[in-house]
Amino acid sequence: MDATIQLISNVKNAIKELEEHALSGNESEHLAFAEIKSENLDELLKESLSKIQSNAIEILRGNYLEHNQKSVKADGFKFTVRAGSTRYYYTGIEEIENAKNELKNSEAQKKVKDLEAKYKVAFQQKQKGVAMFDEETGEEIDVSLVNVVHSKDGLTVKPV
Repeated sequence: MDATIQLISNVKNAIKELEEHALSGNESEHLAFAEIKSENLDELLKESLSKIQSNAIEILRGNYLEHNQKSVKADGFKFTVRAGSTRYYYTGIEEIENAKNELKNSEAQKKVKDLEAKYKVAFQQKQKGVAMFDEETGEEIDVSLVNVVHSKDGLTVKPV
């Protein structure tokens, strides 16, 4: 842990030094900004944090969190694992796209919401191995075009 603290201190000092240099007038701010962006320093930090966070979540879940527990106090911090969200996209489903095109009144908007709910339930049921059938046509509801996106889990850390 001491090595991590020292590395973090070094990075913080380097960032502060870089900021002071950029704002000192020795170099134009926009050029300093361009150099930082061209070296992808912001993206490098984001990618590194993302990798560390993913591993930290796995370790917390494997070693500290039991069953449905979401937070734990360890090493002087409170760690809370927040589950990622699930999003459904209906691009390419002609029935929904047609209804969206008719969104000129609230009745059409309600129809879109109802259709999205129908396809969402049908998709969830299909994941469980259960097919859903359209009440009007009697045909199985095709959920092959439903696009589901799960956001990644998050982690909050607070000093105890």
